[in-house]
Amino acid sequence: MKLSIITINRNNATGLERTLSSTFDAQPGFDDWEQIVVDGASTDGSFAVLDKWKDNPHLGWHVSEPDTGLYNAMNKGAAHAQGDYFLFLNSGDELLNDSLREVFSRTITTDLVVSNMIIHWNGSDRPYFAEKPFRLDPVFFLFLVLPHQGTLISRRLHEDMGGYDESLRFAADHKFFFRCFMERTPSVLWLDKPFSRFYTDGMSYRYANRKLIHDEWEEMLAPYFGKEIAHRAGLRMEDRPWIRGDVAFQAISDRSFSRCLHLLTTGVFQLWKLAPIRLLLKGMVVMADAIRAVLKKRLCRSNGV
Repeated sequence: MKLSIITINRNNATGLERTLSSTFDAQPGFDDWEQIVVDGASTDGSFAVLDKWKDNPHLGWHVSEPDTGLYNAMNKGAAHAQGDYFLFLNSGDELLNDSLREVFSRTITTDLVVSNMIIHWNGSDRPYFAEKPFRLDPVFFLFLVLPHQGTLISRRLHEDMGGYDESLRFAADHKFFFRCFMERTPSVLWLDKPFSRFYTDGMSYRYANRKLIHDEWEEMLAPYFGKEIAHRAGLRMEDRPWIRGDVAFQAISDRSFSRCLHLLTTGVFQLWKLAPIRLLLKGMVVMADAIRAVLKKRLCRSNGV
């Protein structure tokens, strides 16, 4: 089987029906998939939503029982999945119409398949990435995340990495992807066209959880980047202070390597968002490649090659 869609739910019957409608009813062009549902012993009748599709051949393993948290449920779903790839599409999120057919119209062999997911924010849709990330490496995860709703994970990669860290409540998916790029170089297929929509009404976007999420980010990143950088990187964009001259001067005066590095990486990240800067930097890369090619050719000539 090519794909296992794993949906986690807890007392969100409306969201679960929206998700399952987008998988069972809106993917007519692709058949090689299964839908797994892991319900955390809901008390609002969520599990009864499955009765609508109980005879659908794509309905795979499903259960309603207590769990120890979101990532325990996600690992549980992965343990019963039969697909070559996993998509964690949790309750409330949805696939775009007939998107699976478009995704699997090509041969896929990479460790990850990443799309520019649609994020539903304040009543309107917008792309998650402004443009294709210019590079996926550990530094990327200081500022951004790979959304699990818009990323297909190969079974082999998920198993090799040991699944999700169940000791975390909010950041285990971010930690999973971060570790992938810290400990190995996973192959990635980027899809310009999104295949899923993420709704910002889940627990990761609740204001009350922001400090807990920040603390988990900081704990995860600190061993690799230092506590200062990890602390600042874990803040949401609206909470991060803008780079100011006095902050930079103080960091240099204190000879604080971590703060200087944070200012540098943040500055580069902010500048990269400006189209003229991106064009200039890309032009410099092209020019550097051309100069290197010329020098290499001259060196070969001088050596009689």
